[in-house]
Amino acid sequence: MPIARQIRMFIVDSYTTDSESEDDIETFDLRSITSVRALPVATTKAVSSNVGVLSSSAHRVSHCRTSYTNALDSLVAEKKRHEVIVAMETELNGGSGGADVTSRGEGAELCCSHTGNFAQQLERLKPQKEEIGQEVAGEKVFDTNSNTLDTVSLAGCGFATSKGVFDELLQTASDDEELLSCLLLDDTISSYFESFSCKPAVMRWLFLTMSVQKNPLLVQAAFNNLHSILSSEADVYKLSLSFVDIIRLFLNYRLKPHLLRPVLTLADVADDVLSPGVQHQDAADETGANEKLAFSYNLQYVLQVLTYIFKRNTNSCEIASHEKAALVILLMLVALETRLDLLVIDLLQRCIVAVLNTFLPAEWPNMVCEMCCWAPELACKQTSWLQIVDTCPSSNRGLQLQQCLSFTFLQLLLQLPPQHLPAVRPNDVLQLLLQNKHSTLINRGYPVMYNALQLMDRCVGNERIGLQDKASLEQCVQLLRLDIGSRIKEKATYLDPTRVKDLIIRVTSKWLLMCHAVPSKKVLTCRV
Repeated sequence: MPIARQIRMFIVDSYTTDSESEDDIETFDLRSITSVRALPVATTKAVSSNVGVLSSSAHRVSHCRTSYTNALDSLVAEKKRHEVIVAMETELNGGSGGADVTSRGEGAELCCSHTGNFAQQLERLKPQKEEIGQEVAGEKVFDTNSNTLDTVSLAGCGFATSKGVFDELLQTASDDEELLSCLLLDDTISSYFESFSCKPAVMRWLFLTMSVQKNPLLVQAAFNNLHSILSSEADVYKLSLSFVDIIRLFLNYRLKPHLLRPVLTLADVADDVLSPGVQHQDAADETGANEKLAFSYNLQYVLQVLTYIFKRNTNSCEIASHEKAALVILLMLVALETRLDLLVIDLLQRCIVAVLNTFLPAEWPNMVCEMCCWAPELACKQTSWLQIVDTCPSSNRGLQLQQCLSFTFLQLLLQLPPQHLPAVRPNDVLQLLLQNKHSTLINRGYPVMYNALQLMDRCVGNERIGLQDKASLEQCVQLLRLDIGSRIKEKATYLDPTRVKDLIIRVTSKWLLMCHAVPSKKVLTCRV
């Protein structure tokens, strides 16, 4: 039978079998038959001779679609996927939307069984707010950005006018800014200092002029003249300053008076003594958090002069031992100011070193306990306590004072009655940990633990330890690592426990290195 007739009969049969629904015929495509098998070469002519018949048959089905995309299984799968998506959106939005859960199919039921835990899982994955490092160290110690006094009277410094030429010239220049500039910039005062009649008053006037002048050139010129006089080879000129004069100087920079309570109590100074020469006026603070103070330049030279005075001669200032201790507390209070630059902080530490070295060896232990007693009254924040401790210089007495202050602050942090010690050993830290039984340290929170670990590190210090301290320090390492550190559970969403554990590892690792550096005790035996 010819191939064209076979094709024609196949088409007729397909129409007759599916005559109930015309839509089923739409899926038929003539091209699919030709792609099923290749035609034999012998029948090529027969096919070409019946092209008209094929074309007429193809014309009958030309209105049908050429692709089939509405299979029943694909429609059912798409419907199920849509129901699952709708169910998930409805549950995550917090409501069922009034639809029956059982009518959403098997996929929706499976989704509903797991969506109940979505809120709890999201809550566990939500990052917690960090507490360590959020509190800013330091405080605003000064009220405003300007000093109270702009000029200093020469007569107010105790200068008595005489008939000398230089005395009259200086008296005139103290009221004339232009003439004063000429005298200071030309070093006239230091060059002809022998010609003045009241030399201590002139030196005092130069010091106060340097502390209040707003012109930087005049400030430096006054410092150069005063430094030249103090460093003269004769070594007979001494700047006479009292502790009250230094207090008034900082009050002139508008230091908050209520912060001076521990300083005045330690120095045994009455409040009414500070009132002459200082007139406080209520003024708003116009400086920002990072703005430099206007009197910072004056303060640099004031600190340099004070440092030079205490270094040159310990008896050059008429200041008692308890007043020197109060001066150290005052300088630590000034160092808490957040708007001071690093140069002023360095000069403050140098001045503290000079003052600490003036204490006699017999009175030094008592003065350490006095400073540890009143230093916590300067600030209430734990970060400010750390800043006070870090203000201590790196000299021998400065490091000893740092250890004692750290031990005092650590006891207050652990809510224990402070015991002021003139010297702190690793055994003192160990007894404090054993006495506390770790309960307060763990229950107070991670910020308290973090600050307590830093204070412990400063209590031990960085210096070489002796053989008697090695066992105590090793036991401290075991308590921190095996007891306290093991109770801290780290979380991926909360970084504070990780910071505390990291600090424990760093501190204890340094302590272990200090223990390894201690030489072991060797027993020498002699053979006969």
